[in-house]
Amino acid sequence: MPPFNIWTLAAFLSVMALLATLRLSSISWAERKLTGPLAVILSPIWLTPLIFGLAWTIGLIIKGSVSAWPPTAMQQGIAYGGYWAGLTALFIVIVAELWLVWTGANIALRYSPPEKRIQIKHLPILSIVLGGGFLFWMWTIHH
Repeated sequence: MPPFNIWTLAAFLSVMALLATLRLSSISWAERKLTGPLAVILSPIWLTPLIFGLAWTIGLIIKGSVSAWPPTAMQQGIAYGGYWAGLTALFIVIVAELWLVWTGANIALRYSPPEKRIQIKHLPILSIVLGGGFLFWMWTIHH
């Protein structure tokens, strides 16, 4: 087991953010009322570090410092700061990509007033095209 360091905490926070993101990304899970340990594990409070983490990650992807491909990002993280840094890079890149491609549009659609939903019903498709196009563009530029 690798030694505990600041990257261990970052890896833990990124895993919790990934779990909260997956919950918000799923239509069936987002609507459920959770109790007990699941309420803590899948709480949206874990998304708070993403205020800085997403912008930081997307900036590093644009700059070319971190790959848009999660396994490569993990290898870059391992080379930079060890095993825990690699796991942090892996999870935060996955979370950033989910928010770019899917999660944000679904949240906007889910919480919009019913009378406005008809106007934004194609938002997830637009999000996939624009977010996926951005990620593909970043991948092709840096490979």
